[in-house]
Amino acid sequence: MAADFHLAEKSVQLTNLFPWVWRETGVADGLGEYYPLSLWAQPLHTFFGLLALGTIPFEIQAKIFGLVILILGFWGIWRLLDKFDLDNAAKSVGSIFFLLNSFFLLLFDGGQLSLALAYGILPTVILYFLKITETDLWRDKFKLAFWTLILSIADIRIIYLSLLIVFIFIAFRILTGLKSPLIFFRRLLLGFSITSIVLIGFHMYWLLPTLISKQIQLPQTYERTSQVTFLSFSSLSHSLLLQQPHWPQNVFGRLASPRPEFVFIPLLAFSVLILAKRNTTVAFWLLISIISIFLSKGSNEPFGQMYSFLFTYVPGFSLFRDPSKFYFLTSLSYSILLAFLVQALSKVKFLPVLFILYFIFLARPVFLGQMSGLFSFPLFQKEFDSLAEKIKNDVNFSRVFWIPATAPMGYTSTSHPTAPANRLSQKRPFAVGTKGTYETFNFLREAPYMGQIFDVAGIDYIVYPYLDPRRDNMHKDNIRYFYTFLDQLSNRPWLSKIENSPIPLLKTKQHQEKFFITPDVWWVIGSDSIYNEATKSAQLKLSKNALIFAEEKAGLGRRIDEIPEAKIILNNKTGLDLTASFIDSTHLVFPAKSLGFGPDQSGWWKRETADLVWWRSFLQEKYGIDNQDFDLGGGWAIGEGNLKFALPMAVSFETIRNLKLEKNKVLLARVMESSRSGSLKFYQDNQLVGELLTKIDGETNVRWFEVGELSSDKELEIISEGDINVVNVLAVLDKDKWITYQTRAGQLKGRIVNFDEKNALRDTSPEVTYKKINPTKYKVKIEGLTAPSLLIFSQNYDQLWKMNNQTPLPVYSLLNGFRVEKDGEYIVEFKPQKYVYPGLVISGITVTVLLVLLIRLPPFNKLRVN
Repeated sequence: MAADFHLAEKSVQLTNLFPWVWRETGVADGLGEYYPLSLWAQPLHTFFGLLALGTIPFEIQAKIFGLVILILGFWGIWRLLDKFDLDNAAKSVGSIFFLLNSFFLLLFDGGQLSLALAYGILPTVILYFLKITETDLWRDKFKLAFWTLILSIADIRIIYLSLLIVFIFIAFRILTGLKSPLIFFRRLLLGFSITSIVLIGFHMYWLLPTLISKQIQLPQTYERTSQVTFLSFSSLSHSLLLQQPHWPQNVFGRLASPRPEFVFIPLLAFSVLILAKRNTTVAFWLLISIISIFLSKGSNEPFGQMYSFLFTYVPGFSLFRDPSKFYFLTSLSYSILLAFLVQALSKVKFLPVLFILYFIFLARPVFLGQMSGLFSFPLFQKEFDSLAEKIKNDVNFSRVFWIPATAPMGYTSTSHPTAPANRLSQKRPFAVGTKGTYETFNFLREAPYMGQIFDVAGIDYIVYPYLDPRRDNMHKDNIRYFYTFLDQLSNRPWLSKIENSPIPLLKTKQHQEKFFITPDVWWVIGSDSIYNEATKSAQLKLSKNALIFAEEKAGLGRRIDEIPEAKIILNNKTGLDLTASFIDSTHLVFPAKSLGFGPDQSGWWKRETADLVWWRSFLQEKYGIDNQDFDLGGGWAIGEGNLKFALPMAVSFETIRNLKLEKNKVLLARVMESSRSGSLKFYQDNQLVGELLTKIDGETNVRWFEVGELSSDKELEIISEGDINVVNVLAVLDKDKWITYQTRAGQLKGRIVNFDEKNALRDTSPEVTYKKINPTKYKVKIEGLTAPSLLIFSQNYDQLWKMNNQTPLPVYSLLNGFRVEKDGEYIVEFKPQKYVYPGLVISGITVTVLLVLLIRLPPFNKLRVN
């Protein structure tokens, strides 16, 4: 659960009763997202949804849930320590430390309740794992499966941490000597098999639609090692001291220096090595603590490159972009080591009391009101409540744009989903309006067309909360900027400030409903700089004109026949670019896919689609040029200076397969022309295939060129000259295929027009009404349609949405567009949802069988050993 999960209106909680694979509220950017990979926590959402049926305020629900976490955490660690035959004083010290360390307290304070639940359950999972290695009790095996299942519901990633402990334990036992290895491994195999069956069976309600749809959507930047570097907040000192680097303010990115009072934690924990009797259990947990300390610091020194290596090459390790998750293991191992220390010093009276007083002293910010989350009293409570009432009174659907992100007390509902600026700013129509990299949200001020993007995105309100003195830097420059930016927004022609709002609130001049009709459709070959033209005439505004950018995604251009009435725009492009848009995506080769983010041995490097803002800023600052062309989703291969680049030797096997270098085939390339470029020469076996002159005096542009005919099937070498050359994509085609594409483009010449008022002739206003059946299904009724048009569905584009089995087209690089020819009722639904239902049957059977076995199995029913 996110930090603001507990602030959802009752309608959101009721919606979350059922596992919908598409969600618009409580996640992402307010425009919805395919949600299966986070549905492991559905039972928690269902739990809170059931509570919402009553009259208990969610603030009370959260406190009850927090109490459950504390009870489970204390019970779990106590029982694990009891497994090691420790006395009550030792167990008390270990258990209290487990729940009073800075890592757990900040999880709770930050509202990460599902992670806090996983933290509390982890000791119980480890306990039953240890038990199944020692006995043949069936009941223990099913208890391991049960508690691992609960752990997966809380946060499935933490299973990976438990498996890390398991693998280290197995290796440790092997190294220290196994008395009966066959029995040991048979017990492990049986326990793991039962647990795996239970986990897979229960989670089929989201695994099944994920596997069948074969579409797992992760952010493009998710698996970059740069993410690890960015999120490696913990230094070696922080990790060793078990001081969460954001302690105690819990403000993302604002790091606290290691505090001297924490130094006694590792000193006491590691002193057990000297003061306690020789013990393999102690040695094992010392090993766990050392490994977790090393991993929790992430890519920071020493040996920071080791974490990056693990992140890149070890399966599943990319789940831990934020290395602080390894604090789970540090706090668990420290708790056990401290308990063993108290046991070793049991003759020292009052020592447990001193330890507990020390832990309370470390946690004093909680008791002194110095926290900024759930452990604190919220600022502006009345103001946010008043704001919520104001938005509630608007009965029409619209989204609420929050700067910089949805506030902890921010209101959200199914009628008014929150659209956080820090998420929407990464979407193409918003990112392309951003100037430079310093002001993240200046697209609101700088992009003249932004009001129209907000219009089609259904955003009616902008909330810009006051700075929070507990969490924000209250330097006078920051305060001045806040009011300056607020004033700038208030003066935008498409916005008006609501004067009587207790929290700064702005309203857009107009916004579209979730479904609306655009009478004109434009097929754009070129960049989205054309948005600026939409501001010059009421006839050209985006709510009347659907723009489909054919160069946004590879292969999209081939779908032009689906919209025969679409007008074609060549935005600073030629007929060759229109022709190349028909090339099948399987025949395209993106050199960037085989390059790193820094120069390799050839000197070439890359940037990807998600790097748009950085890429434009780089071009502007270093070379004084600018370009906002699309990259077909394949990124840019960049060469600075005079360089050589060989294909296929420098690229992946997939690229070699797609390239198919054969004699007499036609080589095409999509490259950048600019005043700082020079030339690109293509050679095969020292013979020139063709040369592209990429230096021009005019506007920087990216377009297709026909390089020439290949002379053999030999390696292709690219030689670049000039300050900077950029290659987007290559294609190798049969002559006949290329002629076919040219013929097709020639047939479309009559549809090529300028994007101007003269060509925007149609202006109809059909009536569109809709009924939301559930978050994945809508019934839409259209009346008064006089000509084929595009029905716009303002949710994030996803090809798995269907309207009467029609696949949508991406409109404005953001929304879904369906072609409609006549009046009638249409069903718009998200197809993967239908696979949830059979998955739920399997899930229900699995949990029923598990519970029956747990109830019916006698506690001492043993597996017979032959």
